[in-house]
Amino acid sequence: MDELSKLTVLEAAELAKLLKGKWQPSKGRKMINDEGVQDQSAAAYFGEQLAAFKKETELSSRISRSIGGQMTSERIGWSQWIHLRLCIAADSLIRVANFHERIQNGEVCTLDQSTIASIVRGMIEATAMIAYMTEPSMTDSDWKFKRLVICLHDATTRYKMFKGWKNLTESDGHRNNMDQLKAEIQSTVEFNGLPKDIQDKVLSGQVIYLRGLRSAIRLMDWDVDDFSSVYAYLSSHAHSSPVSFIRLGKHGVDFLKPTGAQYATAGFAIEQGCNVLKFATDRMLALFPDATKNITEVKTPTPPPDRIERI
Repeated sequence: MDELSKLTVLEAAELAKLLKGKWQPSKGRKMINDEGVQDQSAAAYFGEQLAAFKKETELSSRISRSIGGQMTSERIGWSQWIHLRLCIAADSLIRVANFHERIQNGEVCTLDQSTIASIVRGMIEATAMIAYMTEPSMTDSDWKFKRLVICLHDATTRYKMFKGWKNLTESDGHRNNMDQLKAEIQSTVEFNGLPKDIQDKVLSGQVIYLRGLRSAIRLMDWDVDDFSSVYAYLSSHAHSSPVSFIRLGKHGVDFLKPTGAQYATAGFAIEQGCNVLKFATDRMLALFPDATKNITEVKTPTPPPDRIERI
C-alpha cells in the first residue's frame, strides 16, 4: 500500500470520483469455467485486480480514519464501524494475497484462493448492511422499525447461543428481551402493513433485512442475478462445498505452484471485493463530504507505552 502513502487532497478527491461509477459486471466471469484458464493470463488478471484492490484499500482506510469520532446517529455510527471492519478485512485479504513475498522470505506457502473468496463474501454482506442502514430515502420511522427487527434478530441469536451452552442466566434474559421486542414490533404501523408471511418471519427472529438480502443488494445498484451467481460461487469456497474442490484435479491444482484456476478464482473474488469496498466508501463520502479535506493529516495514533509492551 506504499504507492499511495503520499496521497494529496486533490488525488484523494479524484479517486473518490471513481467510486461513483455505475456497478460494472466482473471482467473475470469468463475465467470461471469448467475447462480452466491459461496460467499466464489468469496470473496477469490476478495481479491487475490485486493492484487495484490495494489502492482502494489505502484510500478507504484513510477515509475511515478521517471520519472516526464523527458519529451523527446510531445507524450512521454502526455503518462507520462496519466500514472500518471492511477496511480491516481488506487488509487481511492483501496479506493472504501477497504470498509471493512470503515465499521470498523463505516461508512455505501458496495462493489460498478459498480464503480470499471467503473474506470477500463477508465483505459483500457487510456492504449490503451499510446500504440497508444508510438508504437515502429512509425515514426516522422506517429506521426505528428496522432497528427493532435487527435487535430481535440479535436477541434471538444470543438466546439460542446461550441456551445451547446451558447458560440459563443469559438465555433467560435474552428470551425476555425477545418477548418485549416482539410486542413493540407488533404495535407498529410498519409491521401491520406487511404481508402475513413476512410478519411471521419477522417474529421468528430470523430476519435481518425486511425484504431479504437481495433487497439490500438492489440498493447497491447491483444486478440481482449477477449477485446471486457471484455469491453462490464465493459461498462454495467459504463452505467447502463441491464447487470448490471437485475440479481441482482437472485444473491441475496441487497447492504447490499456483495454477490458472487458482489465480482466476482469487482475481475474480478480489474484483468483487474492490467493487463493494468502493461502494461502501462512496457511501461514507456521501455521509461525510468533508472526509477528504484533511486526509493527508490523518495518522494512526501511537499506542501508550503500557499497550506497546503488551503488543
